[in-house]
Amino acid sequence: MNSNYFDDPSVSMNLEYERKNVLTYCLLGDPELDIYTDIPLKVKNPFLSEIYEGQNVSITIKNIYDEIVPNARISITSDNALYCTFYADNEGHCNFVIPALGNKKYNVVITGHNIIPSYFNFNTSIDNMEPEINNLFIKTKTTNSTSNIHFETNANDIYSGIDNVFLLLSKDGFENYWIYPMEKYYQENDYLLVICLENLTPGEYSYLALARDLANNIHIYYSQEFKFEVIGRKNEDNIGIYSNFFIVTPILCLTIISIFGIYKKYRNIRAREKDWELVAIEIRKKERMDRLRKKKKVINKNLKRKKG
Repeated sequence: MNSNYFDDPSVSMNLEYERKNVLTYCLLGDPELDIYTDIPLKVKNPFLSEIYEGQNVSITIKNIYDEIVPNARISITSDNALYCTFYADNEGHCNFVIPALGNKKYNVVITGHNIIPSYFNFNTSIDNMEPEINNLFIKTKTTNSTSNIHFETNANDIYSGIDNVFLLLSKDGFENYWIYPMEKYYQENDYLLVICLENLTPGEYSYLALARDLANNIHIYYSQEFKFEVIGRKNEDNIGIYSNFFIVTPILCLTIISIFGIYKKYRNIRAREKDWELVAIEIRKKERMDRLRKKKKVINKNLKRKKG
């Protein structure tokens, strides 16, 4: 506080901004300035492996004692004045994508808490290799217009890396087509790409997969066998009719056979009943004849008595 600054009658520390100006900016300097709290160290070069154009670069910032540097700042400048700054996380990890420009030199400055500004550079290699697609699966070759269709494939690129994979559908040999980006999931050695489509219009479709890497190289995965069919409502009704026919016909035949068997039993029972009816009639006739004979004998006895 031993300064001629306070000799000026106009100087005061009564107001908040006056105190902040003197006690903060004048004594401590810019509040954004990172103040050392330990002996500052340099960082190790994180760009030792080859880097390709368009690559998604993943680095970890460590000091010369192999200790993690949290929240480090990585400022990159290209030889054609492109500039960008990236920040590492609490674990010192940082990911960023290099522009798809081969044979370019980049200068790097890494700073951080208790870090001496460290300067590095690297050159990008040209990536002219196509990405790879391994297998393209579809769960069903025939489906209806209300069902979902699931596609799945694997892709990898050992240089710049996979940017995306697209599924293309066409009804006319890809003179006209629909394009769908697939969802990307990282696995141990490659990417798993999946997509589920729904509510497709009826018809026969051809399909293919198109992979693109971060350096804009593409690879098309196609075969003449890559086809599937979506059945419309009319065909579904026909299939339903045929299915019902093959299901109902055997049941109907069994029902008819059962009814015929029951009818046959009923007819046999009726035949037996008629036989019993005939027997009953004969019995009744015989009983009637017996009664007539008895009555005739009685009449003859009475006549004999009268004559005697």
